[in-house]
Amino acid sequence: LRGRVILRGWVGDDALYELYRTADIFVLPSWIEGMPNSLIEGMSSGLCPVVTNVGIIPDFLCDQKHGLLVPPRSVDALYDALSILIKTPDLRVEYAQAAYTLSKQFDKDCVISELSDIIESRVSN
Repeated sequence: LRGRVILRGWVGDDALYELYRTADIFVLPSWIEGMPNSLIEGMSSGLCPVVTNVGIIPDFLCDQKHGLLVPPRSVDALYDALSILIKTPDLRVEYAQAAYTLSKQFDKDCVISELSDIIESRVSN
């Protein structure tokens, strides 16, 4: 993979958003997660996600609608998912657009409004 994959380690915000801007696919093959901010950032940057179906990720991201979910620790499933998206750019774009729309529900204005409504309903009772 030399020359094709670069492991950059930690990068600052400006460099991170530049990397998102120049990518097509967001890959997060975690073994354990909650709801990773990096996934939300990738989706809101217009990337097609390929992520493991761990934590609460599958509660939000639907396989073959917003991207592809793969089992944790499955190199073969990750390979297959990436192969599909590389070979079918139209599908990759379709998933990326759906993921972008999904990312909007994590927007601070939406979340703050929803949280305010929940707090208000609890205080009113």
